[in-house]
Amino acid sequence: MAQESAPSTHVEHHEHPPINTYLRVWGLLFVLSAILYFSDIAEMNVMLKRFLATAFSLVKAGTIMAYFMHVKFERLSLILAILLPPLLLLALAGILAAEGQYIFGLRELFAEGP
Repeated sequence: MAQESAPSTHVEHHEHPPINTYLRVWGLLFVLSAILYFSDIAEMNVMLKRFLATAFSLVKAGTIMAYFMHVKFERLSLILAILLPPLLLLALAGILAAEGQYIFGLRELFAEGP
C-alpha cells in the first residue's frame, strides 16, 4: 500500500528587515513630507502644486505599503493582485476626465447663446 503523507504544518515566516531599514524609510517619508509642505507654501503654478502633491503622496503611499505593510516581501502574484485594480481604476478615471473635458468643450462650442 502507498503511504499517505500528512499535510504539511510548516508555516513560512518572513524575516523582518533590520531597524536601520525602517529608520531610512522614516527619513525618506519625512523628507518627502517636508518637500511637499514647502512646495505648498512656495509661489508656483496651482496645477504644478497639485501635480507635486499627487506625485509625492503616491510615492509616500507606495513606500508605506512596501515597507510597513510588508508588501515588498510578498510574492509577485499577491503584489499584482493588490496594485493592479487601483492602477486600472486610476487609468479609467483619467480617461473619463479627458472625455469629460472634451464633452464640456463641445457643449461650450455649440451652445446657443441668448
